[in-house]
Amino acid sequence: MVAIKKPIYTNKKNEGDEDVSKYRTWIEISERALTQNITTLNNVSGKSKFCAVVKANAYGHGLKEIAQILNRNGVNFFAVDNINDAILLRELLPSVNILTLGYTMKDKFSDAINNSIDITVYDKDSIEFIEKEAGKLAKKINVHLKIETGTARQGVLKENLLETLQVLKRSTHVLLNGVSTHFANLEETHNTEFASKQIKEFSDAVACIKK
Repeated sequence: MVAIKKPIYTNKKNEGDEDVSKYRTWIEISERALTQNITTLNNVSGKSKFCAVVKANAYGHGLKEIAQILNRNGVNFFAVDNINDAILLRELLPSVNILTLGYTMKDKFSDAINNSIDITVYDKDSIEFIEKEAGKLAKKINVHLKIETGTARQGVLKENLLETLQVLKRSTHVLLNGVSTHFANLEETHNTEFASKQIKEFSDAVACIKK
């Protein structure tokens, strides 16, 4: 149960507010504090586009509630883990940019295309399949290419990058809209050797893509 309060309170106070005292547990979120966080993040991001990651039900805080607050405060780019959450978010916010960060099964590609949802990709077979599906639907779709730099989870390996880029360049319905990687221990401040290695590999990949 998620209760968005402005200001925070426990029991029903205003018409239309839900009485949360009937639940054993609940989360109360200060919209004012969340709004201040958004302002701070926008200030430090400069000209970069701010993307709010709201996967796993906005990390347990309520996807619908959090997304609506963020959108009211100027956020128009959201990321989720899977296509199901992406479609739910699309129904809620028809005009925002939405990116799926996790694996999208092939039978869900058409859902992404029809709902203008960006997909994270990291292998040429998926790109070729998306190209065929988008062609059948006479639509284009944005993809984000994930680079493997050391977490050994998802991502294009360095030795497969050029071949993957060639497939993207041949595609007329698949548009490369972003590049990402997953840093394993960027918060580690005592030993930055591995993080520095990942940053270098990612920077090299981005330079290769820009050629």
